[in-house]
Amino acid sequence: MLALRTAQLIEAGEGRAVFQLERGWRCEVALLDDGLGRVLCHPPGGLREPRTWAIAGGLAGGVPWEGRSRTGLFAARARWGGDLTRIAISRADVIGLHLGWRPLMPVTQYAAAKPRSHP
Repeated sequence: MLALRTAQLIEAGEGRAVFQLERGWRCEVALLDDGLGRVLCHPPGGLREPRTWAIAGGLAGGVPWEGRSRTGLFAARARWGGDLTRIAISRADVIGLHLGWRPLMPVTQYAAAKPRSHP
């Protein structure tokens, strides 16, 4: 693994900064809450799947057909807590003369309890 040693600030504002790194990498740093931040490194070709889908009843606006940004799930978890789980399944399949594993599409699930209002 080669270290990325130089960075150039390309965007900043509202608790978020984006840096262009060497060899096509990009790094996004966001402050989500007091004392809580997120660093997301984007490889040169971008994230393999930058969006995710979920059934999330009761959220304002619902879940659009094209999904929500994967990075938005990290912000939601930081704000409301809950569990963020990524599930990946592979199926045994014949590959040439051997048996091997063929991965299926992973699923990302976010689950949180709706806070109760106190009188």
